[in-house]
Amino acid sequence: MSVEAIVVIFAVVLALLFDFTNGFHDAANQVATAIKTDAIKPLRALLIAATFDFIGAFFLGSKVAETLGKGIVDPHLMTKGVSSVLVIIAALLGAILWNLWTWRTGTPSSSSHALIGGLLGAFVVGWGFAPVNWMKVLSVFVILVVSPLIGFLVASTLTRIGIFVSSIISFPTRTNNFFRKGQYATLITQALSHGTNDAQKTMGVIVFILTISGMYAQVPGKAFIPAWVMLACSIAIAIGALCGGWRIIRTLGWGIYDIKPIHSFTSQFSSASIIYLSSLFGYPISTTQVISSSVMGAGAAENPRRVHWEVTKDMAFAWLVTIPASAAVSATFLLLFRGMWPYVIVIIISAVSAYMIWKKLSLSRIFPKQLDFLHMLSEQAGIVVEGLKTAQIYCEKPSPEAAKIVDRAEKEADEAHHNIIANIRSTFITGKYDRHNIENLSQKIDDIMDETKKAVIRMEKFEVPPDNYIVEMLGKLSEAVVLIKEAVETLGTDQKRCGECIKAARKRENTIQHIYEGWYGKTESEIKVDVDKLSLDRVGNVLRTIIRNRDEEKVQNAFIKAADAVVMATAELETILAKIS
Repeated sequence: MSVEAIVVIFAVVLALLFDFTNGFHDAANQVATAIKTDAIKPLRALLIAATFDFIGAFFLGSKVAETLGKGIVDPHLMTKGVSSVLVIIAALLGAILWNLWTWRTGTPSSSSHALIGGLLGAFVVGWGFAPVNWMKVLSVFVILVVSPLIGFLVASTLTRIGIFVSSIISFPTRTNNFFRKGQYATLITQALSHGTNDAQKTMGVIVFILTISGMYAQVPGKAFIPAWVMLACSIAIAIGALCGGWRIIRTLGWGIYDIKPIHSFTSQFSSASIIYLSSLFGYPISTTQVISSSVMGAGAAENPRRVHWEVTKDMAFAWLVTIPASAAVSATFLLLFRGMWPYVIVIIISAVSAYMIWKKLSLSRIFPKQLDFLHMLSEQAGIVVEGLKTAQIYCEKPSPEAAKIVDRAEKEADEAHHNIIANIRSTFITGKYDRHNIENLSQKIDDIMDETKKAVIRMEKFEVPPDNYIVEMLGKLSEAVVLIKEAVETLGTDQKRCGECIKAARKRENTIQHIYEGWYGKTESEIKVDVDKLSLDRVGNVLRTIIRNRDEEKVQNAFIKAADAVVMATAELETILAKIS
């Protein structure tokens, strides 16, 4: 086998490897919201995504492949041989390394941006500016920038419409079930559109490799992409999707907004529509950006203040730097292949300098002091305890002013949570405690206060008097958070006491569940009547009881969710305790 053939085979394998990383990187974007809302089980969601990624890639057109295969640079104008194939190898290495880095950090960056950046960096260093069709590049850039903005607006609009319609129907359980079940359809549509757009990018690159190596020439009137290339790329992206990028699933499903079925449904529907339309016109858009911005739009439609904008800031930065970063990496690889070491050193120094300037790093921040995240978590739990006290005061004497005090306490708890997240993301060192465990624990502590505030707002809105059941549940919830606070404080010093606090907090959650069951049994007995002996007066009383119980159930459900957050917080504490034991 000749050297040229070996290089070409290596380049094709590398392209398929990029397709695989694209699959597991972007599968997270497709399934994250469906998993978060418990609409579809994780393995089933990934199987659906992988299956329909394959179908979309193999059967639904090749316009995007043509854009990358001959639209940006015409391969027929390039010098054929190993040196030209090395340019594509460098481009693919730049894109793959960027994908792996953003996957490792859990950042939903764009595989499309990484590939386009890698290609442009290698093309310019390898062949200069002249062969590049800059008008085509500009049109691709415009679509790349505009598509996530459209995704944000469309998802936001659809969510507002969905919330409005749901409020008219007044059957939250049924509407939630509708949006939850509808996610099967939206996930399938999204996977089809993703396969149609993303797998075709790799098909175009492989055709480019085969053309510049002189091993392939398109026959007029026949398909642009050979069948074996389509099959190989479809399989690669499907296998990648099946593996799934769990770090990104956690960021997209849990990190941006407290996603509910309606947000998942509208964000998936809007992003799938935009991705498929762009594929029809042959534009390689960033499916990651469109899906992520759709999730932001869906969340912002309900409550912009509840969107975790500090997470979206990190994502936006990754989006902005992906093209220049992958271009720089691919250019560096190509210069290495050609033995041009001085240029490589200059690029590395420039990249490090740019990163330090953006981060505004002083020498002391390159080696930062370890932040005391346990102390921060303890303070956050303390703030939540004080917030729960304001809710107890509301229960003693309900009023709009008391409800506003609870709202302010919830905002203070939010700020404490956001401060912890910001510190996690701005430091290199989190000590012996895994940053994801710290982040998740802080989120669950914050969720306890969030759900308590919802309960108070519902009591105020629906004029639900806080009865003994509600007061008792709130008391047990407060005791559980006090125990979580003590568990955090003893985590690194007294592991036995920490374990005891965790168990005691779970017992409080168990008690809350029993209180709810007692309330539910009481309400059921109140509406049990003998229909044959029912008078008109009695009908009115029964209907009023049903309405009152329905409103109170909304309050009870908020406390149950807060109790669930207690369980998840203790689970995170147990995980941390097991790691350091």
